Amino acid sequence: MGMDTLLMRFLKKIGIADLTPFEQGSFAKLENDKENNRIIATLHFPKYLSVNDYVTFFDTINNFISHGGFTMRLSFLYDKEDECFLDFLDQYKEKFQTTMLDDFRFMRDEKKILFYYQNASGANDINDETRRLKDFLESISSSYHILTQEKVFIDNDFASRRDEEYERNSYEAAKKIQRQMEIDSNYQPCKLKDIENFRKVLVEGTIFAIPEDKIRKTRKNTTIEVIEYNDGSDSISSTLFEGKRMTLEEMSKFKVGSKIKVKGRPVHDEYSHGELVLAIDDIELEEPDPVREDIYPRKRVELHLHTRMSAFDGVASITDYCKMAKKWGHKAIAITDHGVVQSFPEAQQASKATGMKILYGSELYMIDDSPMKYIYNPCDRRLSKETFVVFDTETTGLSCRYDRLIEFGAVKCDSSGNVLDHIDFFINPNMKLSGFSVEKSHITQAQVDSGKPIRRALEDILEFFGDSILVAHNAAFDYGFINEALKNNGMETIKNPVIDTLPLSRYMYPDMRSHREEALARKMEIPFDSETAHRADYDASHLASIFSVMLSKLCQDKPDITHRQLADFPVSKQMLLGLHPYHVTVYVKNMDGLKDLYRIISYSSTEFISSNSTPLTPRSYLEKYRSNLLVGSACLNGEVWESAMTKSEEDLREKMKFYDFIEVQPPENHIYEIHVGTLHSQEEIQGITKDIIKNAKAIGKIVCATGDCHYLNPSDKIFRDVYISAKGLSGARHPLNLAPRESRPEIEKQAWYRNPLPNPDQHFRTTDEMMKCFEFLNDKALEEEIVIDNTNKVSDMIADNIKPTKDKLYPPFIPGANEKLTELTYKTAKELYGDPLPDIIKQRLETELKGIIDNGYAVIYWLSSDIVRWSNSEGYLIGSRGSVGSSLVATMSGITEVNPLPPHYRCPKCKHLEWADISKYDSGFDLPEKTCPVCGEKMIGDGQNIPFATFLGFHAEKVPDIDLNFPSDFQSRAHLHMQETLNATGNKCYKAGTIQTTQDKQARGYALGYIESLGIDKAKVRNAQLDYIGSGCVGTKRSTGQHPGGVIVIPAGMEAYDFTPVQFPADDPDSDWETTHYDFHAIHDNVLKFDMLGHVDPVAIRMQCDLCGFSFMDMKEKIPISDPEAHSLFWSTEALHLKNNVLQQETGALGLPEFGTENGRRVLLETKPRSFSDLVRISGLSHGTNVFAGNAEDLITQKGFKLGDVIACRDDIMTVLHDRYGVENGDAFQIMEFTRKGRFGKNKDQDLKDKYDKIMKEHEVPEWYIDSCHKIAYMFPKGHAVAYVTNCIRCAWFKVHKPLSYYATYFTLRCDAYDIETMMRGIKACMRKREDILTRQHNRAPVSNTELGCINAYESTVEMYDRGMSFAPLHVNSSEATRFTIDEKKNQVIPSLTCVNNLGASLAEQIVKARKVHPFTSIEDLRERGRVGDRMIDTLRMLGALDGLPESEQISLFDEF
Repeated sequence: MGMDTLLMRFLKKIGIADLTPFEQGSFAKLENDKENNRIIATLHFPKYLSVNDYVTFFDTINNFISHGGFTMRLSFLYDKEDECFLDFLDQYKEKFQTTMLDDFRFMRDEKKILFYYQNASGANDINDETRRLKDFLESISSSYHILTQEKVFIDNDFASRRDEEYERNSYEAAKKIQRQMEIDSNYQPCKLKDIENFRKVLVEGTIFAIPEDKIRKTRKNTTIEVIEYNDGSDSISSTLFEGKRMTLEEMSKFKVGSKIKVKGRPVHDEYSHGELVLAIDDIELEEPDPVREDIYPRKRVELHLHTRMSAFDGVASITDYCKMAKKWGHKAIAITDHGVVQSFPEAQQASKATGMKILYGSELYMIDDSPMKYIYNPCDRRLSKETFVVFDTETTGLSCRYDRLIEFGAVKCDSSGNVLDHIDFFINPNMKLSGFSVEKSHITQAQVDSGKPIRRALEDILEFFGDSILVAHNAAFDYGFINEALKNNGMETIKNPVIDTLPLSRYMYPDMRSHREEALARKMEIPFDSETAHRADYDASHLASIFSVMLSKLCQDKPDITHRQLADFPVSKQMLLGLHPYHVTVYVKNMDGLKDLYRIISYSSTEFISSNSTPLTPRSYLEKYRSNLLVGSACLNGEVWESAMTKSEEDLREKMKFYDFIEVQPPENHIYEIHVGTLHSQEEIQGITKDIIKNAKAIGKIVCATGDCHYLNPSDKIFRDVYISAKGLSGARHPLNLAPRESRPEIEKQAWYRNPLPNPDQHFRTTDEMMKCFEFLNDKALEEEIVIDNTNKVSDMIADNIKPTKDKLYPPFIPGANEKLTELTYKTAKELYGDPLPDIIKQRLETELKGIIDNGYAVIYWLSSDIVRWSNSEGYLIGSRGSVGSSLVATMSGITEVNPLPPHYRCPKCKHLEWADISKYDSGFDLPEKTCPVCGEKMIGDGQNIPFATFLGFHAEKVPDIDLNFPSDFQSRAHLHMQETLNATGNKCYKAGTIQTTQDKQARGYALGYIESLGIDKAKVRNAQLDYIGSGCVGTKRSTGQHPGGVIVIPAGMEAYDFTPVQFPADDPDSDWETTHYDFHAIHDNVLKFDMLGHVDPVAIRMQCDLCGFSFMDMKEKIPISDPEAHSLFWSTEALHLKNNVLQQETGALGLPEFGTENGRRVLLETKPRSFSDLVRISGLSHGTNVFAGNAEDLITQKGFKLGDVIACRDDIMTVLHDRYGVENGDAFQIMEFTRKGRFGKNKDQDLKDKYDKIMKEHEVPEWYIDSCHKIAYMFPKGHAVAYVTNCIRCAWFKVHKPLSYYATYFTLRCDAYDIETMMRGIKACMRKREDILTRQHNRAPVSNTELGCINAYESTVEMYDRGMSFAPLHVNSSEATRFTIDEKKNQVIPSLTCVNNLGASLAEQIVKARKVHPFTSIEDLRERGRVGDRMIDTLRMLGALDGLPESEQISLFDEF
């Protein structure tokens, strides 16, 4: 078919001379857009035109449009695009002389062509060429897509066959193979980042995560798990299925850290919301990637290293560092975390495990608290009578030795601020200015080239100075720079008196956070032009205005003040807190040094916390305690490096004298200084490093090459980059973060996204890597001296036996504690069981007391007993928790009400005792009623059968952990009482410190922030890659805190520094308590910790008692634990007397603690409890990890086991193994401990696993029991479960017998949210809201947390109404502030004011306080006396809480008559 006439006319119109290439063409579409003078057309051709024809065509069109022709939007349509594409590509490559487009894969069916490259530089080159090709193909409407991929060499049939063909055949033959590629079924080797380009891929990677929440069981009881793996380019997830192709045993071989090879298909997984995953066709284990080796014959020692305890900075644990150092053959390794020592306990364990010597240290933030240098060259001239020269300089850089003056500006003025003269000129530095200098100062090369020669400039400067007093801001720099230039030119240095306005500003305005000229100008309301700043003439003139204000203030306070007297101004603590700190590394030489370092850390963390929460160390305090310490000069933030950059050689040597050794670090560590323009090249950094080494050796200081490590391997750098990009607490930026702030212009941010500046490489370097870093010294002996010899010398200066934590408990001392505890214990026991005591009870008490007293624990028991009794006397109920219920001494001393004896009857009158059959009864609360055969009194059933060993071991060798539940509104008072009691006996109390580290969700958030900081669309980043980035950020310290109830006691005669430094939680100096610097777990076995937790249960019990009109002290008599109706709620609703059972409940446990949640009630239905001991078991099952779900649950629901058969509490293991199967007590105890800590499920301790399995099998313990032990990860102590269930039974008693008190308490204390308007409308309204929320939740529609929180309130409201009770109207004249109350006559619960949305406790209390004076008489009265705003008035009016109140107090004329 020939060219259509219309196309011919069009081509001639636009100026195409040769129509031959277009002969087969026609218009497939043509529109004339007259409004815009534009043609919209689609040109149809059988195949592509030639590349040259397209170029001619487009050039002609551009020429036509540029000469005023109509515009056009053209597209093309082809019949046989596939057949001609490769020829077209050859033409394109020849036309444009490409070099990177020869290695490719042609995928015809997918309309793709994939170009390969082999390294990072190739990626940049090929991206340029493929971008131009892509643009060209788009311009001709080609349907082919251009892709690029790093060439991956994986052993694979397909890859090898292709390579052979390339070798055997010419390029043309290879092209034919490429054309047939799409029909080849082999898997394409590629990187994970490129898998979307192919249908089938072959990839390698290392598994970094097997998320526990994605491991699940199918209905056929087979396992499905997800693995996530990374290959350095990207990450992906895949799913492993247990089945015929892969057994569970085979699945278990793929673990975190395993290297794998996967053949699979990239698919979008519908179960992961369309996330790209790799569906596995085949998977196999590979040999792991080789780890770095230290191949240098002699080994160095790393002296500067940061762990995860360097907040928001370090991303490796000291354990991992130690393992690597051990593998490399290093003999020692240091810790120098920023201002803390919180890695020391872990390091001690790592040292024990690896044999590595730990050099315990810290990188402190040192401030110079010596007298402030306000002046130089002091004289006695009166400032009020003097002439001043205020001057400023501009330089090529910061070094007075390596850089040059380029501008001088000065203003001469009198003491009244009148300008007498001024001067400004450029100075020729005889060197090229850096881009940074030009940008910062706006001074051009041409300006300085025409400037004065340096000697003439100096002469003019001195002449202008005359004998005036000189003034400069940060005079140490300008004054020092000019003096160095004078010395270099053989001239005498400046003798004029000098005033430095920077330290003077700190003295005069200590409240200012910044003392830059700009900040001072703002304070003094002096105009400041930031665009003109950094020019010497402007800065000098501007500073003259500032100095005039400062001088006026000085002379106003002291009219006759002289220049010399300025030096006498004191240095306040507030001034010191504003000083810029220098980093110093400090190491302990021995145990005395350890205590001294603890003391320094404590002082810095409590007395010198800066405004940005940095713990500052005054130089004088470090000097005071340095005799047992070594001090190193640290990094680029140290004063030695700064002096080497900016000060004279004399100044540098003077600074070096303070240090025991001088640190130099790889030039790469200083790349930040090049980025910010402080330094200009690696050569300049190398020069400064050489200068430091030369000067240090000249004054006899040893020089050590240190790494300033922040992560383990080079590949881990990305994890630290995440923290560098992240905002710290309170929005603080990392010091290395150079990215534009959010407020900066978009163009600036986009420029950063295109080319972000790299952060320094600061991995843990091998000896050979460190030697390579210092090759620039060109002196092998010197390199070995600083890298190897001297670092080992420093290590040898430090003792080998330093142990940060102790190996035993140091309990507090209270006179007579042993005797007092013994007396109280026997007194109570005899009151219950008679005198003399029954042998079994006597023997148990004797055994317990001996172990407790011999191990020094009596004081712990006595203090716990004392605080409980004191709290009771103050009117507060205290509950116990944890395993303390295993101790009969704890019971008899009043610490816990849990009785650990075997089940028994005791007579409260004649003390007769009868032991129950433990094969029938596991709890004395389940014993049937019985009268005393001796005196006829009703006997009391008691005893929970808990062995003492579960608490303290068989010989009381375990450190006791006594946990007490205090009412949350009384907890702080109890803490203070404990503090006062212990301080009075010479002991010292601190709150138990905690360390808050980055958790998985937070790490993922930081990873997202990192992606966004690079300008990458997060939607294009795979979830697996976010998980990978986040995985390397987990565990890094974020902040510190305090245990909610833990009080640490330091014994009399010792200091906190014998165990730990101290600090404020979250570095908050306004905190009431100091905390331990270490996480309390680290010193758990060294010092006593009281757990005095705030809890809602004691508050709830007391509130219910108060509402019922009796004291909680009478609770045991009033509320029988064995009440059958209370017990029945756990399997029946009968005792509630529901009218309609609207909620269709099968139990009455709704709202009860422990069992009242939806899951708790489900467990009740599955386990079918019928006794107190059953409830204890359920409590143990629900609080354990892997104890019920997938374990006991399967045994009960699938295999017909009874609740009493399965393992529920940790104590069960010991008692069952010994009592039922005859396992020796010691072995039974060890198996219990091993099981409860989940050690059967951990990838270690295989010898112990085998040992304990063998013991159990030898005693014919069933396989199901052994298997159950293997699954358990954590177990609940029976004593804790008994305490919880006892409290729950009491709440159940109130629910049955005193329901109004129960519901008022429930709504006051246990509701997460309220919708009081709906709740007061009753059953139907609550059910409608409940169903709406549940329906939306089921359909995955949006549901707020508040709505979810209201479900419990709705359900308890429905239950209450179903029992015949209701809510009374809410009213400002009857409702209490924060508590629901009751009206027994009307059978109603009265809502509190705080259940109204946005009505807080303070406003509610103000309303009640005003009401107590006299009830509100009008809404106006409420507004005025109750201080209630109009919006809240409207809310209260809508709820009917203002019913009966008139709008105002005014009486109308009609009311009068």
